[in-house]
Amino acid sequence: MTHRESGAIRSPLTGVPEATESLDQLVRLALAEDVGPGDWTTAWTVDPETVGCAHALAKHELVVGGTAVACAVFAAVDPRLSVRVVRGDGLRAAAGDVARGVF
Repeated sequence: MTHRESGAIRSPLTGVPEATESLDQLVRLALAEDVGPGDWTTAWTVDPETVGCAHALAKHELVVGGTAVACAVFAAVDPRLSVRVVRGDGLRAAAGDVARGVF
């Protein structure tokens, strides 16, 4: 689990900064590297007007983390998306529980 402190991502386990750039900058850089100009398979097979939703489900018992990062990624991909946090960071989830939804 990570959290924001003074614009940097820090690990609560080590307290050592994992990055000195802001979360938004990291997300933009990661998406640029990962997605680049776009996903060609999706562009050719999915109508751009298609509307969907998604839920992040726990595969097994876990402690939820990364909510701020997930929200930042979805906001960067499409600011029209809405993320509903069902279980916040630090809360336990059982297998099959919904941690967050994207609409």
